[in-house]
Amino acid sequence: MTDIVETHHCSECGRRLLEVISGIHLWRANCENQTFKRSTEKTRISTSESYEILKKAIQDDDDYAWSWHCNIAVPFMDEGGTHEMANRAAARCMRTMFGVDVSLFDQWVSFEWVT
Repeated sequence: MTDIVETHHCSECGRRLLEVISGIHLWRANCENQTFKRSTEKTRISTSESYEILKKAIQDDDDYAWSWHCNIAVPFMDEGGTHEMANRAAARCMRTMFGVDVSLFDQWVSFEWVT
């Protein structure tokens, strides 16, 4: 089970949005309306539910997905991989873990090595 530090309730749609799951801020990517009521309640959810919430947030927001892609690619480069190799490995991770094909994103297409 994962502790959720804070939850928010969207003032317009009433959805409960999770702010922090294991230190990851998700609420911004989950609701178009960013007017929230803070709640001090603590909620517990399963690890699989946490993963599904994160996966949906990544699938619903291309910018958020790209930020994850970049953060996955950096350690590959830190270990001596080329820019292309690191990004291809990160793209494979994004497809496998989240079902997101970053090779369709404008940022990917702009890489000089993409043909």
